[in-house]
Amino acid sequence: MKAYISEYLPWTAPPLLNTSYANYSDFNTRSLAHNRLVYTATTLPMHAAYHYDRTNDVQVLRTTIPYPYPKDIPQSRCLSEMLLGMPGLIYYTEPEMAVVCALASPGNATIADLTANGSCFYDKVATITFGTSCLWLTLGDALHGTNASDVVTLTYTYAATRFEVFLWLKFGYRLLLTLFVLWRMWFCYYRHCFALEAAVRSRGHAFVRRDASAWRYEVVLGDPTALILVDPKVALAFLADIWLSTSNVGVSILRASQNGDLDVLYVNVLYLSRTVWFAYCALCVTAYWLKRSHKEHLFAEVDPTLVAVAVTIYGPIFSWVSGNVAFMTRMYHWLFLLAVPPAVRGQENEMAIGCALYTLVIACLPLIYGFGAPRYRHWLRRDPSVLPRDFTSHHYNNLKNRLMLSCFCQHHVDAAMVARGGRVYKLFEANAAYQASPTISLRGSDVFLLCYHDDVLEEKIRLSLLAVLDEMADSSAVSVVEAPTPSGYIANELVLPTKVTFPTPLGSVTAALSRHCEIRRPVVPSVWCM
Repeated sequence: MKAYISEYLPWTAPPLLNTSYANYSDFNTRSLAHNRLVYTATTLPMHAAYHYDRTNDVQVLRTTIPYPYPKDIPQSRCLSEMLLGMPGLIYYTEPEMAVVCALASPGNATIADLTANGSCFYDKVATITFGTSCLWLTLGDALHGTNASDVVTLTYTYAATRFEVFLWLKFGYRLLLTLFVLWRMWFCYYRHCFALEAAVRSRGHAFVRRDASAWRYEVVLGDPTALILVDPKVALAFLADIWLSTSNVGVSILRASQNGDLDVLYVNVLYLSRTVWFAYCALCVTAYWLKRSHKEHLFAEVDPTLVAVAVTIYGPIFSWVSGNVAFMTRMYHWLFLLAVPPAVRGQENEMAIGCALYTLVIACLPLIYGFGAPRYRHWLRRDPSVLPRDFTSHHYNNLKNRLMLSCFCQHHVDAAMVARGGRVYKLFEANAAYQASPTISLRGSDVFLLCYHDDVLEEKIRLSLLAVLDEMADSSAVSVVEAPTPSGYIANELVLPTKVTFPTPLGSVTAALSRHCEIRRPVVPSVWCM
């Protein structure tokens, strides 16, 4: 529902646009005349390079261009030497580029001829018209309200198509999706947390305790977000939601070309951060491939918080680069024309292929890290100065959880305190095949059980959901087997293969006494694991 920070709610939608045109020429003439009449120096705010007409849901962007232009520029070099940074540049068709480039190579045309020109076009995705754009020139500095004869103002407008029924359907879809996510959070995480709390209240942390009445407990919950992100159904649902909002993503990319209004910039960055679902969906698909092909060791799991931060920064920057770097702009122009029939080129853009590229670029960001990091980590483990990680500590966690636990869960730690748990991560480090999710880190969902005896913290137990562990019952080589003895705690206990080092004529050799990892089940079944 975060999308409605930028989008309008269906009951606040602007009036429907006029779409009854005889042909493209009729559309171009009437749309251009209407926009020229409505958006002028007197109707738009002074000094505003960007303005949002909330009444009609129209984006208006303006810039000034010196005239005569300082140098003559041929059409072939106009994009790289003149147009970069112009409002809405990546959406320009050939007629729009010709209108602006004529300022740098006017020939025998007068300024009146140049400013009389303008052009409008359709923006389509999969042949569906999602909006219309118009561009025109006016003599003078309309941004500052002067009639200077040595300046021309370029005005670019974008009006999204109104689909009244579709807006209500999308709102209902988002509402159902929000409820589904909340249900998944309860079903996959919070109900287990309540069950754990009830178990601790009734039985304590262990079945054998000295002076049972002197114990008290604190349960520090984790963050279930990662458990939701690894669900392919959720990722695909959010991906579909973004693609259904292609017009709004296009508006955000359009806004990225202006940076004078900090409020607009903030809303724009916030909206484009939704494209993080491109990355999460790619991670879900990659996880499926890694598990199916037994290649989990090739990928280093990523912190979902860092992925969100990276996309929030990277998305707007990539959008800005698209309209300010000649190679990127030319590529988008080519992609937007690729599926347009020759007979209507210059009259419309078909943006489906360009949108697919944008999706892939965002999606590949965490994959580049995930496939590249294992090589660095392999080298790091060979460095003797690198200390082994403490898997029981809250510092071995996702960034958001690490910061939250460090700030709000400070406890006096006695030297005699015993830290337990976190064995699943030691197992994952030894063999990545045990990871149920080899691409997204699930450490943030862990719960810390703090056990106080006479108000002294004596034990800290890190508990992970069994769902993070792939017990691989169908793989005899690395399956998790049932231990003959029960767990002494209220949670499952992992018993890792014992290793022994013995001398040989060629040096010391370390070998495992058992190939299997064992799991000790508690007397009362639990979904938590130490």
